[in-house]
Amino acid sequence: EHIFYRDQASRGEQRLAAAAFKVASMSFLEDSSSQRPILIFDDIFSELDETHRDLINSVIQGGQVFVSATDEKMVPDIILNNCNKIILNKNG
Repeated sequence: EHIFYRDQASRGEQRLAAAAFKVASMSFLEDSSSQRPILIFDDIFSELDETHRDLINSVIQGGQVFVSATDEKMVPDIILNNCNKIILNKNG
């Protein structure tokens, strides 16, 4: 059994592990319910390379997902082109 500790995995690896857990949980909940769960990802794309951003994108297609991002350029275009955006600006 391997447990990820903050000092043993990069932030990108931690984000991928958290995403994998959420996706596995979503699959489990889908099997036991007639509704698809809503996924929430907080700044998931900021520390992933393009390959891993595409992997996350492929997994979350077809469901309702809330994604936060500090840099819109990090969010894959396919998500940006098919979403409702809420932009928060500290200056009002």
